[in-house]
This record gives sequence, structure tokens and C-alpha cells, in this order.
Amino acid sequence: MSKSNRYAVVSDPTDEEVKKFQQGLESYNMEKTNREFDSPQPWHNLILKNKEGEVIGGILTSTLYWTQYLEVLWVDEKHRGLGYGRDLVIEAQKLAKEIGCISSHVYTFSWQAPEFYQAVGYDLIVTYDGYHSGIKEHVLMTRLDSLDDRITPKAGPDRFAITSDPSEEEIKTVRAGLGRNFDKHAKKNF
Repeated sequence: MSKSNRYAVVSDPTDEEVKKFQQGLESYNMEKTNREFDSPQPWHNLILKNKEGEVIGGILTSTLYWTQYLEVLWVDEKHRGLGYGRDLVIEAQKLAKEIGCISSHVYTFSWQAPEFYQAVGYDLIVTYDGYHSGIKEHVLMTRLDSLDDRITPKAGPDRFAITSDPSEEEIKTVRAGLGRNFDKHAKKNF
């Protein structure tokens, strides 16, 4: 803890202190946005399963101030390049549009998928070039009011199913898949 003449800066706050800080920030954000800061609130989690019921991909999204955020998108390497990532993004966008979101945003690293997101209709907003070893972070977005509702995921008897009510274990599988991909690419740069 460092002290100034008037305040103490605590580097190891208690859970209660963190909670109080978070409540203060939430209250401020709600006041400044006419109580809509956390609207519309629902997370949409879509899981991609093969015919044996094994999770081979998924997308986890959040919303904030009528904007969808693609938090996690992962497709197993064996199934990449077959349109499943596109299908997951399209389904997530449709769900967000149905609940009133006006845009969709994503943050992605240079070794992840900036070109993929541009190929599915996201525009590059900014590139942050301040990470170790030349890694860059890209922020992309698309307007959902311009989303063509006629675009649908690929269909056919050989396509894997997308489900919208995943278990906690299935969500963990998607997060772990992205984590393995992160480790594989990010750690080789250090």
C-alpha cells in the first residue's frame, strides 16, 4: 500500500472492497446511459457438435449497451475451413439482432482471425500495435441493421449441428479449445 497526503492506494484489496468499487462503477455507468448500460444482457452461447455429440466448436457472446461482443469463437483445427466458424457467427448475429442489438464487435489477435472476420462482413476499426513480439490486436465491427437475414448457415445431412443451450461442460470445452490455440500461437513468440 502506498500513501499520499490524502489517500491510500491498496494493491491487495479485499473482495468486499472490489465489490464496492464495481458497484460504484456500475451505478455511474447506469446513470450516464439512462439505465441501459447493460442492455439487453443475454449471453448467447452456441455449440457445434459432430454426429457423435462431441463438441468441436462454439461461440460465446455477450451484450453491452445494445452491442453484441463475440467473446470466444473456436472451431477444432480438423474442422476449420469448412464454414463452421461462419455459421456460428451468422447464428450469433441473428440472435443478437432479434433482441435489439444494433452492432456486433470482436477483438482478435493478429495470429487468430482478423481476415476471417473481415471475410464474414466485419470492418476493421483499429489495430493496436503494442504487444510483445509484434503481436497486434484488431478491433472489428459490423452493423446488425444491415445484416442480410437471408444469409443462413450451410445446411445438409453432412453438416454438424449448432445447439443453443449448451451445458457448462460444453462451454468449458469451447473456452479450453481457444485457450489451447492461444497457447500454441502466443507462447511461440516468447
